Amino acid sequence: MSTKLTAILLESDGATTVRTLKASRIEVQADRRRPIRRTCEIELAGTDELADLQVLGRMIRVQDGATDVFWGYIDEISRSDRPGETVIRVSCRDKAKRLALARWTDEKTYEDTTATETANLISNVTASSTLSAGGDITGQARVYDRQLWATVLGIEQKVTPTAESGDPLAGTYSVDYSVAGMTQLKSIVYIDLKATENVQAVNVTTNGTATIEKSSDGKTWGAFAAGTLRYLRVTTTKAAGPITLGVTVLTNSSYPASNARDGDKATSWRPTTADLDRYITADLGSAQTINRIRAELGISETDPEARYKVKVERSTDATTWTEVTTVTSAGAVMDVRLDDASARYVRLTCLARYGPPFAVRDLRVTRVTTDASKKVYLGDIIQDIAATEGEALFSVTPSREYVPAVTFERGTSKWEAIQRLAADHGWEVYYDRTGALVARPVDVDPYKTLPEFHATLDASTTWSDADIWNQVIAENGDPKTPLTTTKTNSDAWSGTSTVNVGTRTSPVLRLPLCDTQAKLDYAALVELLRRSRQTYTARVTHVADGASSAATLEAGDVVSVIHEGGGEPVTMVVEAFRLTDDGESYDVTLEVAAL
Repeated sequence: MSTKLTAILLESDGATTVRTLKASRIEVQADRRRPIRRTCEIELAGTDELADLQVLGRMIRVQDGATDVFWGYIDEISRSDRPGETVIRVSCRDKAKRLALARWTDEKTYEDTTATETANLISNVTASSTLSAGGDITGQARVYDRQLWATVLGIEQKVTPTAESGDPLAGTYSVDYSVAGMTQLKSIVYIDLKATENVQAVNVTTNGTATIEKSSDGKTWGAFAAGTLRYLRVTTTKAAGPITLGVTVLTNSSYPASNARDGDKATSWRPTTADLDRYITADLGSAQTINRIRAELGISETDPEARYKVKVERSTDATTWTEVTTVTSAGAVMDVRLDDASARYVRLTCLARYGPPFAVRDLRVTRVTTDASKKVYLGDIIQDIAATEGEALFSVTPSREYVPAVTFERGTSKWEAIQRLAADHGWEVYYDRTGALVARPVDVDPYKTLPEFHATLDASTTWSDADIWNQVIAENGDPKTPLTTTKTNSDAWSGTSTVNVGTRTSPVLRLPLCDTQAKLDYAALVELLRRSRQTYTARVTHVADGASSAATLEAGDVVSVIHEGGGEPVTMVVEAFRLTDDGESYDVTLEVAAL
């Protein structure tokens, strides 16, 4: 049977084709946790010749039909003792090695000493809606743990239910584990509001008896009373099953538009939780020249799971509006840069959300002036460093992410300089399936059309020390101005709660380019989010559903996974995958993490 994947041998220029390889198996792998994401292994058919594969610098191109799956340099050729078994390993390592070997011979600083940024130009803010007192915040809360207990022959112990379904926050939870010998059934549900809230009431609907407790840290619990809290624990008991449960949480707070301009990032403007197309308008008082609009979004300043689709507009009269951009996947911070424009009003409209309700904690409109002849934008600096060492193929996200000043010390490798600079600003750098050096913000877009994969095995949780770090400690290592930070998973919510597994602390991370506390805090938070998530393994064999989508996947993409056993599709982020074609089967294995 002919293969779906094709391996082509090219000259080092990447343009001149030598021949198509005779391959009995082609395997392409990608891993989000490695800066050189894609590698390829090709097992040659016994009739293939080796002479032209041993020319230094030649490249391999792997295609699925006309779609590129992989570009890279031949890294290794190994032969087995068994006749006719030869394996070629290919990677982009040579490109990264070139950057790693190149080191700064002198201290290098990228800086525009003439650059300035105005103070916040906003004089007043108004909004289309405000969440009033007693607002329902159930939509932002999340159940992070459930425990099921029963008394068996007089001893209380954890049990496995015969049936469990639904979500307590949707009022649809049901659990049935009443079998012979069990009495006094107990269901314990842990709820994280994802921000400290002034809670007015917790309404529980159940066919049993419910007890409600509250906590500020998820560890120390007390009887519920109206007031400020973040965590709730609802314990439901019943003599015999099944148990049904629904929980609704009401706030005692209001969220006016002025919260977005009061300088306190713990407060926010929030539109009604059920409605989209709600907007907040900033009035600059008079027509001003602007080129930067920055908003901190989400209900908490450390809520990296938030994803919003936001339309940004400007106007001179609040009647005729000009769209600046629509940000399809805004995270906790949305930083929009535009060419100098005159405006009196700026408007942000929430078009869609994935995760917590839309909120604006801080809104700024300013003008940054720079020297256009100098490299002060993040993408420009990364591309400039790599281009001086011969890199010609780039996929750099257009950005006006302003870098006030950055210095690389003598002896620092160019590859390390690029990686550190990217990490300190919440970006990632890697080589993609086309061989291009990619530099982009660490982000995913859940609003595009998602490829669907049918998993032949139910998702199973996998753990390692790296997966379940729920506390990271970071320092910048500067003896003149030493900075340190500690982040725990209460800063970046994850399914790996400290309540469940205790504190697992990483080795001390050194982030030398973090020259401010804010940069160090953010870089540590990005690492925490990556380290504190559960991962799942889903194996895909339905070629018709998965093959064409798999060819264009990149680690970090969002996919929809459907388990063959049934149930609703689950949206997940691809952490790693393996694409294998042996001429008889086309197999895709994904490692995914909950979004």
